[in-house]
Amino acid sequence: MSSVSGEYRALVESFLAGEIEVPKLVEIYLKKFKDETRAIPDHEFEVLDEIFAYIDSYTSDVRLIRENPRFYLDEEQLRVKVAEALDRLP
Repeated sequence: MSSVSGEYRALVESFLAGEIEVPKLVEIYLKKFKDETRAIPDHEFEVLDEIFAYIDSYTSDVRLIRENPRFYLDEEQLRVKVAEALDRLP
């Protein structure tokens, strides 16, 4: 695992451990990933990008989730998807 991926892993693990709330994860991860300029190995990038997509799909608006459940994730779904993706990060 690259040192870059290690930083993202630590952030996501903090979320999964309940140390940070979803809004903070959304704020930090999305900004960090969008602004990232360091090289990330392809496989690691794919996993981190997948996690980005899951986080971007999170909403607390149940109406949106009901209208488009294939796109939007609630907090429980986000935790499951992010944990599964994190398992694939070397």
